[in-house]
Amino acid sequence: EINNAILQFNPEIIHCHDSNIINFLFVSYFYKTLLTVHDINLPLIGIKRYNKVIAISSTVKKHLLNRKIENISIVYNGINISKIKCKTSRHSSDIFKIIQVSRLDHLKKGQHILLEALYILIHEYGIENFHLDYVGEGNSLIFLRNLVTKYNLDNKVTFVGLKDRSYIYSNLMNYDLLVQPSIFEGFGLTVSEGLAAKIPVLVSANDGPMEIIQNGKYGFYFKKEDVNDCAKQIKEIMSCPEKVNLIRECAYKYCLSNFDISITAENYCKEYKIVIDNK
Repeated sequence: EINNAILQFNPEIIHCHDSNIINFLFVSYFYKTLLTVHDINLPLIGIKRYNKVIAISSTVKKHLLNRKIENISIVYNGINISKIKCKTSRHSSDIFKIIQVSRLDHLKKGQHILLEALYILIHEYGIENFHLDYVGEGNSLIFLRNLVTKYNLDNKVTFVGLKDRSYIYSNLMNYDLLVQPSIFEGFGLTVSEGLAAKIPVLVSANDGPMEIIQNGKYGFYFKKEDVNDCAKQIKEIMSCPEKVNLIRECAYKYCLSNFDISITAENYCKEYKIVIDNK
């Protein structure tokens, strides 16, 4: 059905987001094709059959080059910044509100690292005036709920569940910190969404998220999988509002210039033209 639909539509180019799709497109022999690779450590079946490969970050491009894939350009994933409500100032509430938005998959997204860091925050630094919301769903929900109980964080952590983009874009502004504790990550779209909402972001030192915050220029980071450093950085962010305000304003301007969806669309149009014009 999809092959018939393509023949009837007769496109100038076919843009795919999973490398294996081309093995089902018999019509791909008659059309130019382009693939976007969205993460590292993917199987990449059929990738060498595409006319052009796009990486969503320098990190992803580096991994592709290491796997002998050539003819790669970088186009950042974009967000509709105009739809994201911005934080104007620190809320008067005594509770420091933390958010983590992603699939609940602790082996990749590292949600357990953040829980352990919060335990340390309480028992080593004596800081208890915080609350964490997990937005998302996934196979690690039960595991993470058990960790919350183990660390006696039941009144400090809420599993909000899966929310649509409209909800997230309207509510990010209500938080004081977005944390992305991933164990590995090719980019990290929620990090750029945090920048766009003018809230500070804290990421693990993975190449993808570090690329977004320009190695600490536009956000904060902790050593990958280091719960003690994660707790320490949260403490520093909570205690340095002036530094946080300065960084988040600069981060917003950087995000606007690099991650808006209009820029992504413009860059893809340029790549389409190059592929189509290439005889």
